[in-house]
Amino acid sequence: MVLNRKLLLIFFAFLVAGCAQQVTESENEAPRLFRIPAQVARSADGAFPALTLDGYVQDETPDSLLTWAVSGAQHFVTALNSSVLNVSFPTGFEGDEVLEIKVTDTEGLEARQSVRFSVANMETKEQSEDDGTMTIIWTNSSPASGKVYYGESANFLAREVTALSETGTTLSVPLKAVSSYHTYWYRYVTVSPEGEIVFESPLDSFQTFEVSSAPLFRMTTIDVRQGDSHLIETPAGKRILIDGGYGTHEPSFGDGPWDGDGVPLAVNYLIGRGIVWLDHLVETHHHADHYGGLYDVQSSNISYGEYHSPPSPGGLIVGEEWDIGDTAVVVTVLNVDYPEGITQNNENNRSIVLKFTVGQMDFILTGDAETPVNSRMISRFGNLLQSEVLKVNHQGSHDGTNAEWLDTVAPLFAVIPCGAGNPYGHPHYQTIDLLEARGVRILRTDETGTIDILTDGYTFLEIRP
Repeated sequence: MVLNRKLLLIFFAFLVAGCAQQVTESENEAPRLFRIPAQVARSADGAFPALTLDGYVQDETPDSLLTWAVSGAQHFVTALNSSVLNVSFPTGFEGDEVLEIKVTDTEGLEARQSVRFSVANMETKEQSEDDGTMTIIWTNSSPASGKVYYGESANFLAREVTALSETGTTLSVPLKAVSSYHTYWYRYVTVSPEGEIVFESPLDSFQTFEVSSAPLFRMTTIDVRQGDSHLIETPAGKRILIDGGYGTHEPSFGDGPWDGDGVPLAVNYLIGRGIVWLDHLVETHHHADHYGGLYDVQSSNISYGEYHSPPSPGGLIVGEEWDIGDTAVVVTVLNVDYPEGITQNNENNRSIVLKFTVGQMDFILTGDAETPVNSRMISRFGNLLQSEVLKVNHQGSHDGTNAEWLDTVAPLFAVIPCGAGNPYGHPHYQTIDLLEARGVRILRTDETGTIDILTDGYTFLEIRP
């Protein structure tokens, strides 16, 4: 009797386990398909990029045991190799089709999704121009607007050029060269009048264009909010960073986005451009809104040659030329440390002041030099101070600009780096009034962000913004 009870209990346990297994199997969830993006291709290619489907599914079944199927193709030819879908079409075909993609697990549970495959009748080509630009030309048979994104590394395609066309027949976009003998990356998209993307360069297959134009000189005033940071790039490829903003070295007073919020903005810009080497770092004077970002460079993965500051100018001598290793550019040292006769109680008046001359174009970068230093420079250099581009002294403060200084320099462009809403009121209205009265074009980082000025020594090829 006891034995029969034991057998009965064992039988009952197997029965419960079997039922539980059936319940578990019946409650197994169907595969989940994440959204598969629309696929695009050029008519000249004859095929879409291979589409790997495993990354779009979630299921308990191992990927190798899932079964994929595709249907709905009329003009396309589809081929599945495990989970890799290849779709081809007749060369020259234009149009789109919606294909249904289905995945099934080992228990027969399935998920489906409709995916649009579009073919654009587009041809592209590159064309070098005499002015140092590269033109991307493409033909698209349907009305569309075209956009090109380009930059100096595949990870930093911040510049955007847009070419609009009502007919969509031919779109031509000139890409500006920013230094000589250099390779740039670009990708492009076309957008229909309804705002839908007709074609987009695959993210993993960027195109490149190589510039071999006349030597170019570039001054970039990096938007570091309240403070200075200027990158000089010469025709021979020399790079000089003059100041770096606050960076992670915030002031001991105030708070807000005007000072950069402790972000290494100069370093971020350089890394975004793919710049890993600087020939020189120049600290114009020892105020945090100038040296802070230079310290960030020193603690980053960016390498540099020589560091210059008023206490240790590294060969910078007032009145002499600074040999930077590029014969196309003459650098004249206008001030280093306190000039003779200036009271040594104001760090601004120690500012290193440099003049860069390339061809017929001159650029003066003044640090935070104030009026007494300006007067000393006028007395010593006179009309040699005349320059097309003036980096306005001390973020546009009235203590660094007066009528005599502006009449001597006679700039066409005035660059003012400052932070929006800064507590100093920079640039001061007195400075703006003096500049406007002389018809000088004012460029301000608080209004436009980073400023680029590009020249071949004879004309300004580009001023952004």
